[in-house]
Amino acid sequence: VPTTEAQREVLTASEMGVDASCAYNESVSLELKGTLDLAAIERAMHELVKRHESLRATLNASGTRMLVTDEVRFELPYTDLSSLSEAECNKQLDAIAQKDMTTPFDLRNGPLFRAQLIKIAGDAHLLRLCGHHVVCDGWSLGIMMAEISALYNSAKNGGAPKLPEASTFSEYSLATIDFAKSPDHGTVERY
Repeated sequence: VPTTEAQREVLTASEMGVDASCAYNESVSLELKGTLDLAAIERAMHELVKRHESLRATLNASGTRMLVTDEVRFELPYTDLSSLSEAECNKQLDAIAQKDMTTPFDLRNGPLFRAQLIKIAGDAHLLRLCGHHVVCDGWSLGIMMAEISALYNSAKNGGAPKLPEASTFSEYSLATIDFAKSPDHGTVERY
C-alpha cells in the first residue's frame, strides 16, 4: 500500500534517532473493573489486529509503501501487580509506562502496535495499547478501545460483535493519491 505524505513525514522525523522515534509512540490505558475473562480479552485483541490492516503493517526500506501481512503473531503480555502495596504498584505502573513510551518501534520489521494487560487488583486490570504514529493516532486509539469492548463482549458471550465493517488503510491511501491528482486538490492548495 502506498504510504501517505503524512506517514512519510512521520517516518523522516522518526529516523532522526531513537528519542525522535519514541516521540511518536501513541499510548492509552484502559481501566477494566470486574471479573475479567483472560481468554476473551486475548481473543478480542487478536480480532482487533485481524480487523485493521495498519496493525499488521510495517514499512518498506524507502518508506514509500506499507507492507500489510494477512496474519501476524500477536502476543498480549500479562503482568500481575495485585500482590504489591498501592505505592509499589503505582511505582511499577510508572516504570511500565516509561518503558512502553521509550521503547522504539522497528518500523521496517514491526510490529508497530503492541498491548499489555496488567492486573492491579483482584478485580482491576489495565489494558495498555501503544502504537507508532505512522499507523495510529489518538482518534484511532479511541476507535480501537470501543472495538475492544464489542469484541470482548462477543468473545465472552458468544455471537458476532455489532461492529461496522472496518475501513481499510489501503482504501484511504489510494483515495488520498486520487485526490492529489484531482482539480479539487489544486483548489485546496491555492487556498
